[in-house]
Amino acid sequence: MIGRTISILSLLALVTFGGIWFFSRRPVARTAEPVVETLAIGTNAEYPPFSFMENDEIVGFDIDVATEIAKRIQKPFSLRNMSFEALIPELQTGSIHLIAAGMTPTPERAKRALFTTAHLEGDPLMAVQKAGADPIRNKEQLNKKTVVVNQGYSSDHYVSDLDEDVEIVRVSSPLISTGLLTLDGGQADVYVAAKSSLQPFLEKKSDNYIVTRIDGTGESSALAISKKYPQLYSSLQSAMSEMIKDGTLATLKEKWKLND
Repeated sequence: MIGRTISILSLLALVTFGGIWFFSRRPVARTAEPVVETLAIGTNAEYPPFSFMENDEIVGFDIDVATEIAKRIQKPFSLRNMSFEALIPELQTGSIHLIAAGMTPTPERAKRALFTTAHLEGDPLMAVQKAGADPIRNKEQLNKKTVVVNQGYSSDHYVSDLDEDVEIVRVSSPLISTGLLTLDGGQADVYVAAKSSLQPFLEKKSDNYIVTRIDGTGESSALAISKKYPQLYSSLQSAMSEMIKDGTLATLKEKWKLND
């Protein structure tokens, strides 16, 4: 009787082990990536030449790049204009699929989004001061200065990481005009911004300011894609690579005067 009981227990153990082994060998079902019928593109239309309003329409370099990519992957698209700070949170929820807003990839942002190959590289930071000031050409010359930057942009990250004794004034608006007004109002000694965003201002060549390039700076910008859509990211990245290879990207840079 005891031997029979042991045999039954052994058999049950064998069956249990076999079941565990069988199910452990079965492939784990993966959650399918949601189908994207219409590409939802998020932007902040206050940042020329990347994205801004013109005749009640959102235009700009990033908008042209995103439009061309949508065309190449054969997807209709819609543009959603929102604050710059809201873009990545909206991307994470999946309410938008793509950000086209002159965004600089950073290690912190890369934790929350997928970035394409940069479509603009080597974009230096510029120091804008009132006419008559001593030119600022390196980070050491920002020491003991009050610096105004647009919050969240590449200039903000750069100045925040400086070892020098710098007082930072962050303006929530991404507009160049806001930074210049802060400078004009005497609330700062220097305004630091990327050359690309200053381009429309630089073309006017105002005698009221002195503008110099800060050595050792050179930011990049790219499109950001939701991590919920890795296959979509692959398609967008392939389209970006094609645009670089066939010269389309270079043509768009020339259109928006973003070539060196």
